[in-house]
Parts: sequence; C-alpha cells; structure tokens
Amino acid sequence: MLKFNTLLHENGIDPKSVQLVRHKDRGPSGTTPYSLLRNTPAQFDAYQAIQARREVFRREFIASFVVGPAPASETLFVNLYQVVGPEKNAERVICPVREKAYDPGQVQIYNLSVDVRLIDFSQRLIISWGEGYRSWVQRADKQNKNILEIRRQFEEPKFPDYPVFKEKIEDIPTLYPTRRAVLTIAKGVYLLVCNKTGAQYVGSASGDQGFFGRWTAYAADGHGGNKLLKERGHKDYTVSILETVGSNIERRKILELEILWKEKLGSRAQSLGDEFGLNAN
Repeated sequence: MLKFNTLLHENGIDPKSVQLVRHKDRGPSGTTPYSLLRNTPAQFDAYQAIQARREVFRREFIASFVVGPAPASETLFVNLYQVVGPEKNAERVICPVREKAYDPGQVQIYNLSVDVRLIDFSQRLIISWGEGYRSWVQRADKQNKNILEIRRQFEEPKFPDYPVFKEKIEDIPTLYPTRRAVLTIAKGVYLLVCNKTGAQYVGSASGDQGFFGRWTAYAADGHGGNKLLKERGHKDYTVSILETVGSNIERRKILELEILWKEKLGSRAQSLGDEFGLNAN
C-alpha cells in the first residue's frame, strides 16, 4: 500500500520536517473545518492559523487534513503548508468554527503558506489516520500513514436510497452539501430512535426546508418542540426515513401518513417513563 511519507520523499520533502495535522472540530452552529474548506476556504485558512497559547506547529511544514462528514468521516488531505511564526494576536480575532472571540495576546497566530509540491493532491487524497484520533498533531516521520485513495477529482459520495438513509441527529448539520440539498427538497415521514433505550418517535416534514429543516431543529436543541423529547433532555438520536411523498402533496396528507406510522410502530406514549414510545399524541 502506498504510504504518505513515500509521497513526501518523491517530492523532495523530508518527513522529519513535517507535522501531520487532522482538523475535526464542530462549532455551536454546526460549522466544521470541512464545511469551511468547501464553502469559504479563506475562513478555513483563518481557523487553521489560530492556535492556543502554546506552540503547536513545530516543524517547517504541516500536512493538513480535515475529517469529512459522516458516515464516511474520511480523512481528506487539504494541502502542504510552510510554517512561519507564531506570534500572539495583536487584534481581537474570532475563531470561524468555535465562534469564540479572543482578545489581543490570547492566542497564537501562524503564517501558513501553501507549498505547491503537493497541490495536485489537494482534496483528492484520502489517508487512514489509524488509532489515536485524539492526537490531532503527529510527526510524519513517526506516523507513516496509509494512503487509501487518490481520486481523479474531488467528489462527494452519492445520496443513498431513501430507505437506506440513516444518520445520527448530531451529524445532520455537517452532512455533505449534496445530501443536504436532497433532504431539503424531500418531505415525508421519519423515525427518531433513541440510541440509549431504543425508544421511538415518529414525525413528519412538510415545511419548505423538508427533512433537513426539521432535523436541524433536533440537532440544535434535542427536542424540536416535542414535549416528551424536551423532558428527556438529550440529543442522542438516530434518524431514518419511513416514507417520502411528492412535492405537491397537501400537508394534511403528510400528517395522515404520520398518524398511520405511529399506529404501525406503536410510538405513542403517555409519559416520560414509557420505555418505547415518545409521541405524545
């Protein structure tokens, strides 16, 4: 199997001069390094340059990677950067992912410039990070990563068939843009399953933002306005699609399908103590 350090050697780069950096953050509004990279690259550069008080990047180069959306969660190569600095921030800065403001002198700012020797592999190369996911900065000469794939061009995985789709609610805001687009126009009936107890909640999406709009409400507060979900006080659910409908179907018809599925699955409950059903009506 092709190794990342082999790629470095072939391009005249000593692995001892490189740190491997794997970005996997998620902000309060669902922003991730991956979403910044795809939608606002300049903001990704700003995010990567802002680091804590201690010196993090200690080599001449960093090979930067981001974790893609679930379920694949691939480790995608961004680029090779030459490192200069750091210097403490002279002005107030805001982290584009964490959305946290830092006053002057609170963080380190690195000057990172792209080294063009690996630019042809940018957003096309997938590696296996291996064990030790918490160690987001590693030495290349000590960690020779396996290259899993080099794609002809960047591409997002295709949306699966509706009956196959399943995702954790907390990961909905960070889905690939193509999946978000499909779920925004799709309407119908869905199922939430508590990952701790197996309790079920049947709901419907009939608004302008379809399934995606409805599910992001659960990702934000854990309940989306539902009484029993609010009482439970957590967000650990997996969502799947029970049935989709045409774009022109009346909202009344969608609600009728929702009721039918509640009856099929027995998801109605009378109190928080019910072990199976989470629908209050």
